[in-house]
Amino acid sequence: MKLIRATLALAGLAVLTGCDVPTEAPILEQRWILSVDNSTISVTELLPSGVTVSGNNFTVNVGTFNTNKSLGDLCATCAPLNGLTAPVPPFNGSLTLSQALPANVQQATVVSGSALIAIQNGFAFDPLAGGGSLTVTVYDGQGGRQIGQTVFSAPLAAGATVSRTLTLATGAIGTTLYVDAVLSSPGGQSSLINTGQRLTITATPSPIL
Repeated sequence: MKLIRATLALAGLAVLTGCDVPTEAPILEQRWILSVDNSTISVTELLPSGVTVSGNNFTVNVGTFNTNKSLGDLCATCAPLNGLTAPVPPFNGSLTLSQALPANVQQATVVSGSALIAIQNGFAFDPLAGGGSLTVTVYDGQGGRQIGQTVFSAPLAAGATVSRTLTLATGAIGTTLYVDAVLSSPGGQSSLINTGQRLTITATPSPIL
């Protein structure tokens, strides 16, 4: 019996020396599996007002903008002749107008677009008669890249409105379209000079793709 006990004791010692005794607490890893419903948000729900999806592109709507100036503003030498029938002096002048893209649109790349430019002549004479011109240029912001231009020439009869479509160039634009209209009038027409009469320019952009 003593021999058996000794053998068992030695066997137990061998088992202890062949194993590492843990000295740190065990790490417990948890994995949670939850049931979540799938949700889909369409692109149209994320777009700002004035922007819609059009095929693989977006359509941006820009509002109509206009400005006007009186004959007195454009022709300083007309002031002494106000109320008289006399030859119209030659004069040069400019009108500027601008319109922002829809709110939250910081930049766009134009694929195609145009604007209808309308000139309403409130003068009692045609300021373009005799070789005058009215050059309308659209820029990507004030002082930015030119993206369109059209030139009006006579006739621009008294009280009449003439229109022309201006095509916008492709490429990147920022938040604002800026229009500069430069008038060059050679004068010479005999007319009643009324410095309060006005010339009006209106720009109506088509939806820009």
